[in-house]
Amino acid sequence: MRILHFLPGSTFAFALALSAACPPAEQSATPDCATYCATVTARCTESMAQYESEAACNEYCTGNAITWGVGTTADAAGNTLGCRQYHAGAAGNDEHCLHAGPTGGGVCGSYCDVYCDAAMANCADGNALYGDRDACIAACAAMPTNGDVNASGGDSVQCRVYHLGAAKTDPAGHCAHGSQSGGDVCGTWCQVYCDIMDVNCPNEYSGAAACDTACGAFAEDGQIGDASGDTVQCRIFHAGVANNDDHCNHASADSTADTCSGGGSGVTCADYCATVSDNCTGGSLQYATEQACLEFCNSNPLNWGTGTVDDTDVNTLGCRIYHAGAANNDDHCDHAGPTGGGACGSYCDVYCAAMSCYCPAEYANTAACTTACTAFPATGDVNDADGNTVQCRIYHAGFAKTDASHCDHADEDSATGTCL
Repeated sequence: MRILHFLPGSTFAFALALSAACPPAEQSATPDCATYCATVTARCTESMAQYESEAACNEYCTGNAITWGVGTTADAAGNTLGCRQYHAGAAGNDEHCLHAGPTGGGVCGSYCDVYCDAAMANCADGNALYGDRDACIAACAAMPTNGDVNASGGDSVQCRVYHLGAAKTDPAGHCAHGSQSGGDVCGTWCQVYCDIMDVNCPNEYSGAAACDTACGAFAEDGQIGDASGDTVQCRIFHAGVANNDDHCNHASADSTADTCSGGGSGVTCADYCATVSDNCTGGSLQYATEQACLEFCNSNPLNWGTGTVDDTDVNTLGCRIYHAGAANNDDHCDHAGPTGGGACGSYCDVYCAAMSCYCPAEYANTAACTTACTAFPATGDVNDADGNTVQCRIYHAGFAKTDASHCDHADEDSATGTCL
């Protein structure tokens, strides 16, 4: 018989080896908050604690503050309670604790999966942060991931996830802090601006110190999501949607495109089309592509005025830029579109401005055009090419700039029957 001999202290070493190979704690078949919280608070303590107490965990979990899925206890990845319960069972004050915590630690859902699930669910309607999930994921990609779990300050995705959890019951108070800009809570304005610029526009500054110095001169009196105005908020907006492209010019210190600087009006087709394309997608889309928008805007077939970015209710490019900046796949998109949506000029203002230029023979004067227009239904959609609506007639009035045959489509009786 072979006899094993252990040197002094080797029994302890053997025990450690055995404990390192222990399987995860036994799990119930279906994940539940009680089991999860009992396990994660027992196995993740002190510096690896994920919650203040088991009771705090249960309150957070049962409220499903950041909208985890349920999943199963076999989940080793994915933004589910099951995945967190699995890692809680495997934890021993190690990295499994991070995976078992609220943010998922980049394993139970990527940080951006967790962030965007919460952002889209908890910040909606007037508190919405993004037009769609793709925009959210793109914004999240530039967020630092070096924060602590449950951090309530500092420029990190962890801080934003914390505030998005709190936004479930208080969206007005926390959604801004969960935004890409951090709302001056998850990082100062300049920390966020410079962190985003480093990722999306790395060639604009020689280093972090140069960026921070430049940012110190930016006004901080803008609104989150502003697409124009000489403020840090405007620059954060453009830095956030940049990809080493023209948005970097908008976001730079001197804002060479005059979008976020005092050197110009910010009324440019480039700014308008970038903004309306970012903020109006899916069912709120105003142009097929950003390039299509640029071609339309630069040719100005509807004879918009230029205006300023402070315009809110007149038929100008400036008014459309204002509403594009305020848009989030909502009514502002219609206002920012070609027809003005009844806000950037009335429908009849837009229609008659185009007709007076490109189809002058159709009406004796603007008053006659306006009188006729008031009878047109306004029930169409932007870019409708047929149907008895003012939108259809605006569509053809725009084409009349280069093809006069569209005047017959656009006029009162739509002689060709196109808009009847």
